Amino acid sequence: MQPMNFSVIAQDAVNYVAVASGHKLYIKQHHLLPSLDATINQSLAQGQLAKYPYTRSLVSSHFIGPGRHDYNTSLFTDYVPKRVFVALVDASAFKGAPLLSPFDFKPFGLDRIHVSVNNKIVPTYPYDLGRKEFARAFKDLTDNTTNTGLTYQKYLTHSCIFAFDFQHYHSDKAIDPQQTGTTALSLKFASAVPTSGIQAIVYSEFDSIISFDFARNNTTALPV
Repeated sequence: MQPMNFSVIAQDAVNYVAVASGHKLYIKQHHLLPSLDATINQSLAQGQLAKYPYTRSLVSSHFIGPGRHDYNTSLFTDYVPKRVFVALVDASAFKGAPLLSPFDFKPFGLDRIHVSVNNKIVPTYPYDLGRKEFARAFKDLTDNTTNTGLTYQKYLTHSCIFAFDFQHYHSDKAIDPQQTGTTALSLKFASAVPTSGIQAIVYSEFDSIISFDFARNNTTALPV
């Protein structure tokens, strides 16, 4: 196979490359009791569907050009995600510069950041990042993640990720009715974006359902 242009993270000037030599897919298999399997197949044969809830995730990236002091973009114009995570990384690192880490997420002089849904802004009371007050943003991230082991100092230095939760119950144990509308991201910088530019990485989660019929044809439905 041809080597990929994206290099591994290096500590020197050597031009390393990564080559994919093979691929394997591992799938967990569950064996049902014969009686339970027969009951499920009988229900499917009668036209019923087997339905399973799952979290559908989407990742997108947005380039913020050098010299800019603000950036606004529409993320979705149909279904509203239940949670959105935003991280900023140097554009050169994002493209694969060998001496830079694409996982080095920093605020880059960020002053304000929020995500809006149908003109409703989250967080309702904006972060005051221009005064280096990141405690609320750190707490919002830890409230929406589990078992990360992330400390506040690590958050400030290389793991600055912003979390926005649009769930009414703010819990994975309950599912909100699916909303529709426009989801938009807004950023304002206290200083100009550096010459290399910034890449905003957006990870979004949606409640969804996957269903199977008797012939094992599957259908995914976003609304819940």
